[in-house]
Amino acid sequence: MQTEIEVLLSLVTRLPDRRSQGRAIRSWEVVPDTTLNMKLPILLLLCFVSSVAAGKNWAMLFTGAHDWENYSTHSNLCHAYHVLHKAGIPDERIVVVMYNDIADNPLNPFPGKLFNNYNNTDVYRGTPMDYTGKEVTADLVLAVLKGDKATVKNLIGREGKVVDSGPKDNVFVAVSDHGAPGVLLMPDRLMHAKELNAALRYMHSNKKFANLIFYLESCESGSMFKNLPKNVYALTAAGKDTDAYMNYCFDPKIKGICIGGQFSTAWIENSGRVDLNTFTFRQQATAIEKHVNRSHPLIFGDHSLLDRPLIDFFGSRSRAKRILTFTDLPHTPQGSNAHTAPFHSMELTLLKRQIEKNPSDIELRLKLSQLQKLRSVVDRFYALAVRHVYMFGSSTNIHKILTVNNEPIGNWDCYEAAVNAVSASCNGLVQHRKVQGYFLSRLSVLVNICNRETGPDVVGGVRVASKATALCR
Repeated sequence: MQTEIEVLLSLVTRLPDRRSQGRAIRSWEVVPDTTLNMKLPILLLLCFVSSVAAGKNWAMLFTGAHDWENYSTHSNLCHAYHVLHKAGIPDERIVVVMYNDIADNPLNPFPGKLFNNYNNTDVYRGTPMDYTGKEVTADLVLAVLKGDKATVKNLIGREGKVVDSGPKDNVFVAVSDHGAPGVLLMPDRLMHAKELNAALRYMHSNKKFANLIFYLESCESGSMFKNLPKNVYALTAAGKDTDAYMNYCFDPKIKGICIGGQFSTAWIENSGRVDLNTFTFRQQATAIEKHVNRSHPLIFGDHSLLDRPLIDFFGSRSRAKRILTFTDLPHTPQGSNAHTAPFHSMELTLLKRQIEKNPSDIELRLKLSQLQKLRSVVDRFYALAVRHVYMFGSSTNIHKILTVNNEPIGNWDCYEAAVNAVSASCNGLVQHRKVQGYFLSRLSVLVNICNRETGPDVVGGVRVASKATALCR
């Protein structure tokens, strides 16, 4: 017996074929000239077949960064939400995960608002906050991505929105966060590249998407993807051992921080300026690469998706011509060095620039001194860990381990064990709002030790250093 779909398709195939000009089939073009009673049922059948075959678009936006210094990570994703929403993805298919402690932060001169560029247009209003505060954990993010409703409920004690996609759906994921070799920052711990890749492979094997595109902004983000499954394409803001950069760092109304991410604002603003129906991900990757002038974006996975138009993942063709009624995008020299700062050392970079302009400002110099003292605590932590492992090592070898920052991860098992030890015994310093970026930038020390030693030795060094560091607790 024919299925319902087969019956419908058999009716459609009897209609005149007018596809020779390469245009999409329109119902009013294929309906034969017959009675009204015949036209209406066929129109309905065609609509039904189209809706069954098309699939849906889903999006997930997440960050594990929080505290005032990470303003840009929240404003990036809020702005991204508005672009996707206006392009046609309904709210029930956009999941937003962020700590949500920036808009109403006491340091915010514009309470309840977030800006993502110099136009100072609020991107916070209207953005759904599906998971916030202590709900935001590494396990929660992975469960939401995999569409695991049971785990989400078990983790937070309530039902929550997930990427509930199916085999015909397209999924878009965008992240703006702190990172380090093979890890992303979450409030409870560091998420491993292994976990993220496993989640993507789970989605693929369980037919959770037709295609998936992943945009990742973090330092060392090029170290996060390996052996991606078919029909998955990822674009990272930085290489395996390079910083990502924040931008819009010179807003006179919001001093001392950057309000955008160079990679995030590149793709978001580009999406607002182009026709999503025709502009491809290959063209966007080229535009991003030109714009992101301080780091090294990398492409991973299925390159065939590069030739898909943005609208295939960003929304609905009927709403894609002009989505940027939300804000009039600026044309500013945001790519120039004066408007950017590394994710890992944003506050230090901006302080030094301020002091160059105001060398006699005692308050600025005091802030710089306090920040440098905190960074020295980080340096001492890693020095203690290395000294524990190499009690009788040569000073030359120890210096190399402490300073080289571009060795690829050779011993993943050791490194993952060491990172877990950091999350367990020194999460207080990992999450410290003033130096967390610097702390993460120096995880390369653990990469270097693990490339030479075994896991237990490195874990022991981390624990000894943690006990001697008050900020770890």
